[in-house]
Amino acid sequence: MWKQLPKLRDGDRFDAWLHRIVVNAARMAVRGRRRRRVREIPNTELAEVGADRTMPVSPDGRRLAAALTDLDSDQRALLALHHLEGRSLAEIGLTLGIPVGTVKSRLFAARRALDAALSREEER
Repeated sequence: MWKQLPKLRDGDRFDAWLHRIVVNAARMAVRGRRRRRVREIPNTELAEVGADRTMPVSPDGRRLAAALTDLDSDQRALLALHHLEGRSLAEIGLTLGIPVGTVKSRLFAARRALDAALSREEER
């Protein structure tokens, strides 16, 4: 706030200006709390789960593999194309013959479904 104070054009509006800064800071703080802890599971573990059941796999890897089986094939395909193969949204759209906006919304839904499936797996 102090750094931006010289840019304040109307000193009579200081209260409103300060109020807006406080409100925006509070919103950002709440938004940050909503973010969940991310657990990274190496791609190699997923390949091992799918290919060779004798390989040692972490509990997270097993839960993720089980959760992925709960998703429909289209959701698994989208997640694999984007997160495992690293394809862009545009590439996925071209591959599947759908607009980029549709890829975004379906990928969002697939992530939500995976999150729900992971929550169910953690409860088991």
